[in-house]
Amino acid sequence: MRIDEIKKYQISNRQLFFIIINICVGTGILSLPRTISKVSRQDSWLSIIIGGFLWMIAIFIMYKLAKRFPNDTIIQYNDKILGSYLGKILSLIFIIYGVLTTAIITRLFITVLTTFVLPKTPIWITTAILLLTSYNLVSHGLKTLARLYEFLFFILSPAFLLILPIFTRAELLNFQPFLGTGFMNIIEGSYITMFSYIGPEIILLIFPFIKEKNKALKSSTLGLGVVTLTYLFIVTASIGFYGVETLQFISWPTINLLKAVRIPFFGRLEFVFMFIWIAIAFTTISSYFFMSSYGLTQLLHWEDQRYAAFILLPFIAEVAIIPKNILQVFDYTSLIATIGVLLFFTTPLLLLIIAKLRGIKGER
Repeated sequence: MRIDEIKKYQISNRQLFFIIINICVGTGILSLPRTISKVSRQDSWLSIIIGGFLWMIAIFIMYKLAKRFPNDTIIQYNDKILGSYLGKILSLIFIIYGVLTTAIITRLFITVLTTFVLPKTPIWITTAILLLTSYNLVSHGLKTLARLYEFLFFILSPAFLLILPIFTRAELLNFQPFLGTGFMNIIEGSYITMFSYIGPEIILLIFPFIKEKNKALKSSTLGLGVVTLTYLFIVTASIGFYGVETLQFISWPTINLLKAVRIPFFGRLEFVFMFIWIAIAFTTISSYFFMSSYGLTQLLHWEDQRYAAFILLPFIAEVAIIPKNILQVFDYTSLIATIGVLLFFTTPLLLLIIAKLRGIKGER
């Protein structure tokens, strides 16, 4: 990769920390308490911890692979490791995954928005506005994304403190019996939580742009640690307040949780949280839009990422409006998340093994 291109997109490890948090904490946070408690029930908090730990292992493997090719993205070293033909196929799969993920997160975002904020607005209008805004942000490059994420973190983080009063009304009996769900259900639940952790794979694409690469593992792991604590906080509050059985009948437990909180002078907190969540979900959409458009730019050896982003825009919009109802949205989300987990828990390890066996390294 050209030195001038690296300098143009260069980010700090501090910004990497915020990128990991923003790309992971997205639309899934609204339904996570319901989906995980369906399987792990009162032991869901254990599944959250295990899922986070497994993703930390995945981050370690991705870091070792990326560090072996410090000035290349996954699109570039796929060819070096697998050869031009297989390498380009894998890169195309990576890009398609990015497009599908951008689309389904967009649709989840629109579904929540039309349910709680804009019930009479046609889906295609909100989809167009959202994607055009995201396109504008992505067109300014990685540095702009990183700066925005850093700013939003400090503005939005205090919002989660709004849930704290719920713990005064939580029932400890809702977490008993300890380990009563059974080991296999806890493990199955941890697999489900791994969908909500999807996002750290962005390291494979942005590693060349990190200033101090030796600290990238620490920054990304700490970022995922914050995500794990956030999920633990939300899920524990939801189970403690509602109980496992009630949660199964609530589509968006996190929003409903805030309806039960009353703070003087704040009014209805769920609407306050909704506007905060809109900003969080928007960063997740923009991150995946960046991944897919920048990946396509490198695959086709284009100079300007904006062309790739513009070409992908109608495809993302078209896929986003395919689901006909909320059940289909959940089904498509589960399918794409499963693909993501399988793809990024196997591919980086296989690439690393092949690279070591063949003695292939990138330029330093």
